[in-house]
Amino acid sequence: MYAKPRSTDSGRRAADRCGRRDELHRRLFGTFATANGADIISQRDAADRASRLATQAEAARLLAQAQSTDDLVLAKAVARHCFEQQWASVLDEWVGGDAAVQADLIELYELSLAAGRLNSELALLVNHSMRGGAA
Repeated sequence: MYAKPRSTDSGRRAADRCGRRDELHRRLFGTFATANGADIISQRDAADRASRLATQAEAARLLAQAQSTDDLVLAKAVARHCFEQQWASVLDEWVGGDAAVQADLIELYELSLAAGRLNSELALLVNHSMRGGAA
């Protein structure tokens, strides 16, 4: 019987992990399914605004503003920037106890860590914090 080479299996698993990571990233931070032209412009503007955030304090203030006005596009843009900057405390505020978002974010952290895209110490702190421990 012919056995598949292990490198093919490991390549497939890596591709599956990459696909899953992309899926989680889109679900957490991406566009809405019903996005029209105006929504896409709004998302681009929100992403631009979030990309200018230089500190966690600035991010926390902008996230609070977005949440107080129910601006989901801006909140997602801020959360994405915080994920990229690895600002755990602001991400924790964004999650706000939503178990599904929390689970997806933890999984995205773990996949990103495995791919070498995150600082392991910070990822572990966020993971611990979001699972109910003290950071």
